[in-house]
Amino acid sequence: ARRTPMSRLRWRLLFESLSGAAQKSMQIPADSSPKEISSTFMSLLERKYHLRWGVQDYAKALKVSRSSLLRATQSAYGCSPADHIQQRTLKEAERLLTTTDHTCAEISEALGYLSQAQFTRAFSGHFHEAPTVYRRKRLVASADANAG
Repeated sequence: ARRTPMSRLRWRLLFESLSGAAQKSMQIPADSSPKEISSTFMSLLERKYHLRWGVQDYAKALKVSRSSLLRATQSAYGCSPADHIQQRTLKEAERLLTTTDHTCAEISEALGYLSQAQFTRAFSGHFHEAPTVYRRKRLVASADANAG
């Protein structure tokens, strides 16, 4: 399979995740409560969301089973780890759309989406409008607020 080079934005997101808090092991004790598992998952997700790991990848990093992670997050937060992964990734997409001039293609690639179309579908499903429309509305609102 042919690999494409990583964009500068993707490199920056990777660097930021590595240069954050000391990259301590996220392994949790075998007798951890669902609250501890879900809390550790959320911390790890905050550092790794841009890698587009799946639930199995997070479970492996935490040294718990996929089903244990699912039960823990359902119990603690009422939704699945996959839901949290998507929400966090889209939160970053929203930040990049409203604070940078990166194109949707650059943002989708930086966040690990396979295509801009896949990114647009995910974003539109969550925010109920296309990323370009979302950005345009926020820029207009920001300009109006600054003019007032």
